[in-house]
Amino acid sequence: MEKERPLILISNDDGYQAKGINSLIDMLRPVADIVVCAPDGPRSGFSCAFSAEIPLRLTLQRQEPGVEVWSCNGTPVDCVKMALDNIVSRRPDMVVGGINHGDNSSVNSHYSGTMGVVLEGCMKYIPSVAFSLCDHSADADFEPMRPWVVSITQRVLKEGLPKGACLNVNFPDPSNLPCLGEASDTPPKQGETEGVSRALRYMGFKAGQKLLGTKVDYVFLGACTNGRIEDFRAFASIVKGRQKAKDVVAWLVPGSWAVDSQIREEGLDKVLAEAGFEIRQPGCSACLAMNDDKVPAGKLAVSTSNRNFEGRQGPGSRTILASPLTAAAAAVTGVITDPRELL
Repeated sequence: MEKERPLILISNDDGYQAKGINSLIDMLRPVADIVVCAPDGPRSGFSCAFSAEIPLRLTLQRQEPGVEVWSCNGTPVDCVKMALDNIVSRRPDMVVGGINHGDNSSVNSHYSGTMGVVLEGCMKYIPSVAFSLCDHSADADFEPMRPWVVSITQRVLKEGLPKGACLNVNFPDPSNLPCLGEASDTPPKQGETEGVSRALRYMGFKAGQKLLGTKVDYVFLGACTNGRIEDFRAFASIVKGRQKAKDVVAWLVPGSWAVDSQIREEGLDKVLAEAGFEIRQPGCSACLAMNDDKVPAGKLAVSTSNRNFEGRQGPGSRTILASPLTAAAAAVTGVITDPRELL
């Protein structure tokens, strides 16, 4: 190993032969020297468990410039402990777990052996990061993750992490998220800034592409900015005498209880109900993905809220901000439509 380069210790809970960990090695070997110590077979669900009674064995599986791969018959945490005590010649600059086949979000993080890897590294005060992909197949496609994995790793190597903190990074299935299908390090086209280029990739659009006719999955009328009575009047003026498109999920959320009362006083609730819409309880709702009002990854929402940065309406969601008239037109046609055609 070259002493001048950073040293990264990698492990997982899917075993040293898993595609995820071998993809991770390929992504990070240009960044640092790599030592892998991973279970000799699947160890999912072992969390932070370690072995107290069985003898542990290390087997060198592969050695080449900048990369050593070892297997261990123990748990993921055993692998980290054994590597630190018996394999590495210097303290690693970083511990990386993954790439896990399947997400480690929510309660999964409590039972994950991949998270056990980074928690062990964290307890040793080594900056530690876990990467997981929401795809359990043995032949999952990890390539779209490459630019993010490399970028996060380089930043942690440069800046470190707060003492006692680790990162649990989960990626959605790229087949459900068009923006992950194209590498984020693609140079911007002439005339584009990096911000514009990134936004186009995230939304799955091309520069100059017309939005009219684009299929819509969700429509949101609401938020404190556009859940006013005049917004509901405008929305109702378009949908009156028409029907909500069957493939569109629509959330209509008054900005306050006062607005809700006025909607009913003016009979707008009946107009909306006849068109197939339901008025929901006042609140923030999908403006910032509160409760269950989240737009799924990759789905396109036309929204009257005032923020549409990445993940605002749900992880991986894609949002187009629009007026109540445009939102109503999309809700009844199922595609982005010029509302003037319906007036």
